Amino acid sequence: MAIDDSGLVFLTKAKQLPKPTWFIDNLLVEGGVAMFSGQPKIGKSGWAAHLTYAVATGTDFFGKQISHGGPVLYLAGERATQTEDRLLSLFGDDEPHNVVVYAPTLSSLGVVRFNKLEQVKALHKLLQSKALHPRLIVVDTLSNFIEGSDSADDVMGPFFDGVRWLCDQFNAAAVVIHHDTKEYVDWRGKRTGGSSFRGSGAGLGRVDAHITAKQVGQVHDVDEASGELKPVKVTQFELETDNWGGFFRTVQEVRETLTDHEHRNESQMTANEVRAEAIYTIMSELDRPVISNQALMDHCRSRGIEITSPTMMANAMKLLVNQGRVTKVKGERGNESAWERVESEAA
Repeated sequence: MAIDDSGLVFLTKAKQLPKPTWFIDNLLVEGGVAMFSGQPKIGKSGWAAHLTYAVATGTDFFGKQISHGGPVLYLAGERATQTEDRLLSLFGDDEPHNVVVYAPTLSSLGVVRFNKLEQVKALHKLLQSKALHPRLIVVDTLSNFIEGSDSADDVMGPFFDGVRWLCDQFNAAAVVIHHDTKEYVDWRGKRTGGSSFRGSGAGLGRVDAHITAKQVGQVHDVDEASGELKPVKVTQFELETDNWGGFFRTVQEVRETLTDHEHRNESQMTANEVRAEAIYTIMSELDRPVISNQALMDHCRSRGIEITSPTMMANAMKLLVNQGRVTKVKGERGNESAWERVESEAA
């Protein structure tokens, strides 16, 4: 018996409804959109790189079967070069024919804001011109490809509409990476170390699956490939998937050999110090006497610098002020903050 278009489904007829087809077993359905959230700096991008490799090569993803592999579009809003290096290390001597990394800083399109449909259509046109038809689209991270507050429903709604529109053009699935808040407040008002991502109220109703990751361990070890003493970050994820038809929990382990630069930054520089250096470099390249705080944040985000809150920006600028490299001044409008780069004596 055919099901009519009234939208009313009697349970006695429910068996006639088409069942979702898994793209990645018990993780993501064909054509689905998943949110992958976790604490900053625990290795979400590393996890996404392994997923990219699995789909591109058609191999299992940590024991989860992929229906059939194919091309992957990886939108790298943060450190595109590092993303490329990470992916190349996974492929080793194999040619990564099925992977394309979109680096906004190198593209004439710049940063694509998915809540602006005309920008998504421009990206689609670019992909078509290159005969690219991805099976999987990775957005890393949400904050780099959105305009406005990620806590607002009228921003998050159009964002996921844009992601789905692009997926529909290629019959592709998508994974959107997003940051957790530092603390989760449950329904009783109790603060925990759980995983509530920013804008969760606006975003959860828009996705087919919410994947959360909690880091349960990280050590430095011997590089398994070469046997040499190298800094190897071993990250174990306790992966929880709230998806079609059930709740799944598995533990995955991701091993990554850090480059000398990454190891030096990890051991000698805090994330705030790295961010401050990147901001100062951008200010030097812009060569403006004074730049407003908002304009500087926009330039940083367009170049892939991870600045997801005004507090993050303020901490970095405070460090530069304390170092005597930047001074805080009044902007042209009088009521806005602005920054002036201090010329070095050598200059």
